[in-house]
Amino acid sequence: MTEKIVTIVKYDSYIDADIAKQHLESAGIKAMVSGSNTANVYSICGIAKAELLVFEKDKAAALEVLKDQEQKED
Repeated sequence: MTEKIVTIVKYDSYIDADIAKQHLESAGIKAMVSGSNTANVYSICGIAKAELLVFEKDKAAALEVLKDQEQKED
C-alpha cells in the first residue's frame, strides 16, 4: 500500500523549508522538501515556493512540532 504524501507548509525560502524539515526529522517524522531548487532560483520574484511534505498519517504531529518550534523561537 502506498502512503499519501501531503504538503503541510509552503516557504518562500528553500533554506527555511530545509530547517523545518530538520526539526521534523529530529522529532522522528520523515519529511521532504519539494521545489527547493526552483524556490532558490525564483524566490526573489515570488514565483516559486518550497513545499514541506510529510506522509498524511504524520500531518498532525508534524504541524505540532513546527508550532512548538515556532513558539521556542519567539
